[in-house]
Amino acid sequence: MKLIALLSVLLLMAADPLTPRQISDKASEAIRFDAMEMTSTLTITDKNGNSRTRQVTNTTKKFKETTKTRMRFLSPAEVAGTTILIHDHDKKEDDMWIYMPSLKNSRRIVSSEKGKSFMGSEFTNADMTRPNSDEYTFSQKGTTTIGGKKCWIIETVFANKKLEKDYGFQKKLMYIDQASYLSYRIEYYGTDGKLMRTVTYSDYRKQPDGKFFSFSMKAENHKTGRKSTITVDKFKSGTDQKESYFDPGRISE
Repeated sequence: MKLIALLSVLLLMAADPLTPRQISDKASEAIRFDAMEMTSTLTITDKNGNSRTRQVTNTTKKFKETTKTRMRFLSPAEVAGTTILIHDHDKKEDDMWIYMPSLKNSRRIVSSEKGKSFMGSEFTNADMTRPNSDEYTFSQKGTTTIGGKKCWIIETVFANKKLEKDYGFQKKLMYIDQASYLSYRIEYYGTDGKLMRTVTYSDYRKQPDGKFFSFSMKAENHKTGRKSTITVDKFKSGTDQKESYFDPGRISE
């Protein structure tokens, strides 16, 4: 009986050898593009069903250990020209800047603003960057099925209280497909343990380099009843932009 039990444990270990952190890292890598360009529509809907839309362009390219992203709003008129620049570092805290045409200047988005609303939507500034695994502790909370796909439920809890304050939540649950490592849902919980926000990803499309990209993302605020969606209108792997295009000194150009 002891031998049978030992063999059962070994079989389970062989079937699922990855740690929760490794599963999360593979999920992040599955959708990571070293270079891409896209145009998308951001739709913000209030609890009464009233909506407003914003169109934005996005260019991303990796340079050594930093992935740089430049986002510029095209419409409507009141936000046109607003530009957000992100330097997503592999081994240190990210840098973010925003340029507001109405003020004719740019400013750095500080770490305490990571949990703030992204351009008035239910997405946050942090949603626009890749998560830093060193900021969390990871555990697996079982499995479930989403849309016919068996998913791991991976819980991440911040390593310290300062990070909780900066990001505006205590923990999150990620639902990651066991076959593809694509994330289909992320739930964010406050310090009171209550569900604050849910972000869902759908319409994944495989690109020529084998990576996948979600062409539809939805964020729901369970406290306010507001919803926001990002729908990708055009997408292209790769970009011809040089590193100077992502320089903070050129953010207004």
